[in-house]
Amino acid sequence: MSAPRHGHAACSFMSKYIVVSGSRKDIDMSARKTAIYSTEADGWTDLPLMVNGRHYHASCEFNSEWVYVFAGISNVTKRYISSIERLNVKQCLNNLNTMWSEFVVKNELKAPSPIQARQGLGAA
Repeated sequence: MSAPRHGHAACSFMSKYIVVSGSRKDIDMSARKTAIYSTEADGWTDLPLMVNGRHYHASCEFNSEWVYVFAGISNVTKRYISSIERLNVKQCLNNLNTMWSEFVVKNELKAPSPIQARQGLGAA
C-alpha cells in the first residue's frame, strides 16, 4: 500500500481481493487514494482517485463488479458528507479506463434522509 492510512475503509472484492479507500491523513492526496490487494499475487495495485477525500466512511462490494463508498467526513471541509461514490473495479482489473462516480443524496421532501452522514458508518 503506497499511501498512509488512518480512518480508512476496506472491503472484500470477489473473495480474493481487498479494496482500501480514503484516509484521515491527507499526505500526498492519500485521502482520495484507493488501492486493491490481491491475495493470490500478494501485492497492491493503485486504483483511480476518489472524487472526494474522505475518512471514517464505509465501503462494500456489489455484484462482483462495483465498490461503493458511503458518507464519512470530508478531508476538505472537515464536515460530515452524505455522498456516495462507486467504482467499477472489475473494469479496473481488466485494465479498462474507469473513474469513480459520485452520487449526492438530496432530501428535497425534507423527509428523514436515507443516508445519514456520520462517523463510523458500518457496511456489510
